[in-house]
Amino acid sequence: MDTSDSHMSINEKDFNLSSSEFEKLLEENNSVLIDVRTFEEYVLARIPDSVLYDIYQPDFLQKIDALDRSGIYMIYCRSGNRSRTACVQMIKMGFERVFHLKEGIIGWRGKIVGG
Repeated sequence: MDTSDSHMSINEKDFNLSSSEFEKLLEENNSVLIDVRTFEEYVLARIPDSVLYDIYQPDFLQKIDALDRSGIYMIYCRSGNRSRTACVQMIKMGFERVFHLKEGIIGWRGKIVGG
């Protein structure tokens, strides 16, 4: 597989996005938006159209492994720690286009649903 135009590396500056950068990339691409928080956090407040892949669940890596590695994945959590961990793990698994909301949903300036 040719990865010469890859957007990703383990260099964190490549996948850490601000709220405005994250929102722009969401609008411009056919990406999958993944919330890696717990179910309880997800039902209280979430970014619209996100899917829940709780990083604390034992089947988290199995669910991630089943995803298409050529896709674009936008990952977020509460403050950016869990989503950063998920991105690093996904890159190690061969995903090339993963990005995370570096300040988490608490730094998100876009629309939120739930509650």
